[in-house]
Amino acid sequence: MKLHLLFSFITIALLCVGCGRQATAQDASAASSTTEDAAVSATASAPDAHDPHDPCGVLDPADVQPALGGPLGVAPYRADANQTPDATGDYCVYRSKDLHSIVVDVTWRNGQKMMKMLGGITTGMNAVAKGQVKLPIGGTTLDGDWDVAMFANCCTLMALRDDSMVTINIGGSRATQEQAAKLADAAMKHIDKPLPIDGAASVDAATRLLGGRPQFADACALLSRVDAEAALGPLTSAPAAKENDQCAYSFTNARGHPEQMWIKLIARDGFHEFRQRNNIFETIDQSSAEAGTGMNGQSKAMLAGLTAMNSHHPEPAGPWDDATSSTLEFDLVRHDVFVTIAGGPDHDHMRALAEKIGAKL
Repeated sequence: MKLHLLFSFITIALLCVGCGRQATAQDASAASSTTEDAAVSATASAPDAHDPHDPCGVLDPADVQPALGGPLGVAPYRADANQTPDATGDYCVYRSKDLHSIVVDVTWRNGQKMMKMLGGITTGMNAVAKGQVKLPIGGTTLDGDWDVAMFANCCTLMALRDDSMVTINIGGSRATQEQAAKLADAAMKHIDKPLPIDGAASVDAATRLLGGRPQFADACALLSRVDAEAALGPLTSAPAAKENDQCAYSFTNARGHPEQMWIKLIARDGFHEFRQRNNIFETIDQSSAEAGTGMNGQSKAMLAGLTAMNSHHPEPAGPWDDATSSTLEFDLVRHDVFVTIAGGPDHDHMRALAEKIGAKL
């Protein structure tokens, strides 16, 4: 595990302490007709070339595929911290055909030191005992072949055995925390004798698969002005781009009053962004409910109103893989591209714009 990841966990943990509980921090074509065949079995390398510390060696693809919820689009591949395919990367990415992902990181040595540091910071997030881990939400205790394990946030499980630590990040998938624990348990069994999987061999195929993501020059390139006006009505000015990842649409509402709506585009790792954001909102909802128990009627009502305004709820089916909305915004993800929409007069306008955007992804 690299230091920047450690700092990320530290930041998340400190935020959790402040709120009194844990907080949190793709239909694409297969790259070629052979990628599915490559995905269903481990790719063995020549004995004299195999890296004994290949992070792809601790999990059999057959164990990961059920947690991804669909077939792999490419064999497990090594990647850097941004999940960019890299033959020397310290991470292993298991990527489905629809671009969901589970990422594995192995700290082969000094895992005890890392876990001790994280354990001191995250005390109280989830109780830990030898061979067990307590789920952050619900409190269910699961068993595994580890010495100690803990969730750093909704989607990242760290498990230590002897002096090696495995980190399972399910944020880019729909996998449950129970499935993350099952994967960590399976990984423990291969720490001492990794599987002969060459994660570097799949880097080129992974690059081609990821090249199937929708590409946009900036956020305003998501929709033509005609498409935007079909959702919002006549625009009073051209869509205005800001820093490439944002776009603003100005129009008038039914009463003739000026309105503006914004979209923000995250063109990669959108599934991970969607899940992390929604987990944060769930955490806020639960924390607010707990905080409200000791308030008087007026204060409790104010808190409930603020919570309801920000609370996200699943959206009915549409041209997206997942979508949620609140009074203030609408989040959607498709093909690993994430878009959030805010502003405007009401939910109907947000959804209308979301449907146009989703159809383009």
